[in-house]
Amino acid sequence: MIPGDLIIGIVTVGFCIAIAAYYQLGLWVSALEAKLSLNIFNLIGIKNRGINPQKLLLPLIKGKKAGLPLTINQLESHYLAGGDPDKVVNALIIALRADMEFNFNQAAVLDLTSRDVEKLVKASITPRVFELLGIRVVAGDGRELITDFKVTMRLKLEDLITKPMEDTLFVKLAERINNLIANTESYQTVVAHPEVISQKLLSQSLDVDTVYEIINISLIKVDIGRNLEAELQLQRAETEKALAQIRSEERKFLAIAKEAEMQALAEERRAQVIEAESELPKAIVAALQEGKLGVMDYYQMQNLRAGTKICYK
Repeated sequence: MIPGDLIIGIVTVGFCIAIAAYYQLGLWVSALEAKLSLNIFNLIGIKNRGINPQKLLLPLIKGKKAGLPLTINQLESHYLAGGDPDKVVNALIIALRADMEFNFNQAAVLDLTSRDVEKLVKASITPRVFELLGIRVVAGDGRELITDFKVTMRLKLEDLITKPMEDTLFVKLAERINNLIANTESYQTVVAHPEVISQKLLSQSLDVDTVYEIINISLIKVDIGRNLEAELQLQRAETEKALAQIRSEERKFLAIAKEAEMQALAEERRAQVIEAESELPKAIVAALQEGKLGVMDYYQMQNLRAGTKICYK
């Protein structure tokens, strides 16, 4: 028969093992080994609030060993707000190793905005290289240039909290490139000294009010395109030629219209003369009948008309 004291001892040990397993007291022991100021009641409270202690203690232990000044309350508050303590701690460790100024509150805010704070920290450490390819710009002398730029930028973590990730930096760059090259006297200046364009772009602080810091800008390729000034002059010449042809046709049309008008006027006068001549015999007969014109006077008039015709011939 098993003694009663032994049964009580076995039950007590089993109960303690069950309690330890339920509250994951092994994590608490690990926390103590990491010299965290954490007592058993903290662990019990975390468990009773429906939080898996591993979600808090493992990141806390990792952060403590990395040298981060974190507390269990900070991680618990962030977890209850919907954040991911493990990603926050990983981001802080990366920032610490890179000697960056980045604290828990900044990391927590970025994490709560559904951003991958760990990736953002890595992106801010390693500069990224972007290419702006095939930018067509017309120089001051009307020659088109096709340019390729390489832009090296770094993400500014300190601005990510107050500024949106999407900005108009590349639009600003394209506009400023267009303005700079358009103000050059000749395309040859750009081709011969591309570094001048790069230096001017860097000096203009285009990254203000953006989440990026421009580290370097390089004009890596310049291709000579169309001669737009020559094409424009050719178009002007063709336009002027077309206008001259239109004016010539207009003058020709006006001359033809004027000639037709003169012919119509001559025909009208000829008709008037014929009409007047047709009325003359009637007038002579009336004059003879009324005695206003004698027979001799009529013959003299006929002789006069005949003589006049002969004279004109």
